[in-house]
Amino acid sequence: MRLPCREPVNLHPRLSLRGHIRRVNASRYLRSNDPSSNHIEIPEIVLAGDFDISFDALSLNASTPNMILGNSANSDNNGVFINTYNVTVRDDGGNTTYTNGSAFPSKILNKVRINKTGATVTIFINGQPRGSGVSTSPFKFNLLCTRKSFYEFELNGILADVTMHDNGILKRDYPIDDASNVIANKAASLGPELVTNSDFSDGTSNWGAGSDALLSESSGVLTVSVTTPDTFGNAFQSIDTEAGKEYFVEIDVRGSTGATNILCGISPTPTGNRTILNLDGSGQNELRRGTFTGDGSTVYLQLGTFGDGSSASYGNAGVKEAPGYGRVVNGNASDWMWVEKRIDGNYIGPEIITQTVWENPAGAGSQWTYEPETNSWLYNGDGSLNTLVPIPLGEQPDFFNISGHVERVSGSGGFGITANGVVDSDTVSDAQFNISNPFRVNADLDKNISGGVGFKRRSGTLSVRLFKQSMKRIVRCA
Repeated sequence: MRLPCREPVNLHPRLSLRGHIRRVNASRYLRSNDPSSNHIEIPEIVLAGDFDISFDALSLNASTPNMILGNSANSDNNGVFINTYNVTVRDDGGNTTYTNGSAFPSKILNKVRINKTGATVTIFINGQPRGSGVSTSPFKFNLLCTRKSFYEFELNGILADVTMHDNGILKRDYPIDDASNVIANKAASLGPELVTNSDFSDGTSNWGAGSDALLSESSGVLTVSVTTPDTFGNAFQSIDTEAGKEYFVEIDVRGSTGATNILCGISPTPTGNRTILNLDGSGQNELRRGTFTGDGSTVYLQLGTFGDGSSASYGNAGVKEAPGYGRVVNGNASDWMWVEKRIDGNYIGPEIITQTVWENPAGAGSQWTYEPETNSWLYNGDGSLNTLVPIPLGEQPDFFNISGHVERVSGSGGFGITANGVVDSDTVSDAQFNISNPFRVNADLDKNISGGVGFKRRSGTLSVRLFKQSMKRIVRCA
């Protein structure tokens, strides 16, 4: 069935009729945006004619403002945001289009599409048209997950698969799926290598050495050694930039000797501090990546180390023009979660109960005893409030799967999964059970209904062995 507005022409070959890029990967990373100055900067894009924007978004609290697209200018305009369970779109002139009827539910990964044809803006949520309005001004975006120069209304949730078509041409494609603070724009290709002898295949040629550094090369690996105690020693190479263009930097750090930090990045001077892009760190055997915006000046790629007699080794070190590439600001490695697509269309995350030996659950009543030889907990008795809680309720996700084995030792009573201390009997039929021997627990639970779960006696007097359980977050997809 055709959508009730004209489709943009010359759609990208991976674009579906609903405006979303067809992504076929069953496994990926998802990034959770922490609403504490955590956001993404992108080069500004101006959409002045017909356009099509799509994204997947999850808000943990859609009743309050959550920015998806914004602008760093101190203005309420140029924004796409979620509020009161709806989506609002505002152009540079303040013209506003919004959905109604609580079209955007919380805690679910929703598909949103915004189409502008002529002066008409139409908002689709999960494939259905939910609002329309008029726009007579362009849209200007340079932020994801926040707005304004002082930043506010950061998204509290997940943003993925952002695409922007301008007059039918794909200009931006941000999957946000690779656990990197560099937000790749799949709609554009990286430019040619700007660093000469970036792989050190020609020894140390084209690389300068700081006054306190000695450079050597072996098998395509550059080693920078400090020659003066307690000084910074580095290799460097100059790069001419063009104003307003974005550049991608990737440095293969191999290791160090006697150095607490491996110092590298982009500096305005050959040996000064890396104030343009700082990729300093203590990690070994890793790729360090970053982006910076050129201002038309000459900058310097630095590969260095600091310390008395220290050295650092580098593999390939390159700089390329990166049209449309963005960067995460104030991000953390823990923001990223590896997920796999289940057959029901939802994503399931990694293991949450990470203890190898399960002797420290969040809580266990007096009738529970830990058995180290079986790495399990044994329940004996008839205590109506004797609950074992796997992990603290506050750490249990909104939606999750719990699975594992339960074994009846003796008795005739029932045993089950609890919700707020009461055996769940309303929300998930397979989450309560009168166990046979053995019994496999496998239930999807909604903490918004249950308030978090544990295990407890359901009826009678019995003895039950509860083996280590598995708990994994579920990201529900509309």
